[in-house]
Amino acid sequence: MNCTEIQAKVHSYLDAELDASRRQDIDRHVLDCHDCARVYAEQQALDGILRKHAPRFEAPVQLRERIESALPVTGKKADPGRVQRPAWWSLAATAMLAVALTWGLGAYQRAAEVEEDFRDDAISVHRRSLLENHLVDVAETQAGRLASWFGRRLPYRVDVRDLSAQGYALVGGRLDYLYTRPLAAVVYRQERHVINVLIWPSSKSDDFPTSMMAEEGLRVKFFRKGSMNLCVISDLDQAGFDRFTQALLGA
Repeated sequence: MNCTEIQAKVHSYLDAELDASRRQDIDRHVLDCHDCARVYAEQQALDGILRKHAPRFEAPVQLRERIESALPVTGKKADPGRVQRPAWWSLAATAMLAVALTWGLGAYQRAAEVEEDFRDDAISVHRRSLLENHLVDVAETQAGRLASWFGRRLPYRVDVRDLSAQGYALVGGRLDYLYTRPLAAVVYRQERHVINVLIWPSSKSDDFPTSMMAEEGLRVKFFRKGSMNLCVISDLDQAGFDRFTQALLGA
């Protein structure tokens, strides 16, 4: 895929409308193309701003009750003492109910989309890292040295944990990004399993999923520890994933 094709599909990529093969093609391309990476980052930032600041509306419960009470009742004789509303009122009430239900469904869908966006982008980060020569920028097995390497490149301190006693070998680290957030990626390995730990400063505006997410054998979970955000991604099974996160957070 060339730059024109990539940039034409950025919106579809962000909306998760592409299949896994096309998403991987775009992931590979933006690693080597600064222009397309810039376009992707700009569109991703705009998408995030719209999701965060666009107004949201929630219909009150009383609205639904009033609409339902206004709908025609079948199978009953008309009450002669009751004022009959014109037919257009029933149509209007039905339309209002549809709008109210749509608002509620929209709020639920927006929450689900946020979780999907975080999951998909975290998985994309993990998959990019598995491409040739992109797992680490520096192969460093000493936690202190790797923390110093990050310290020379990032404006915040990265706490790199030595988990070798728990069975997780430190492979090294790299600079990466989640959406438009630059971050530190610390890489561990347990046998054939690669574990990416993404680390960046937290803020009050962060709104991450609290439940673990999974897709195609990969597990993703976000944590907040002190003043930092952490995201763990790996193909470990559920029990192994839980053991690693417990070791990481308890170290």
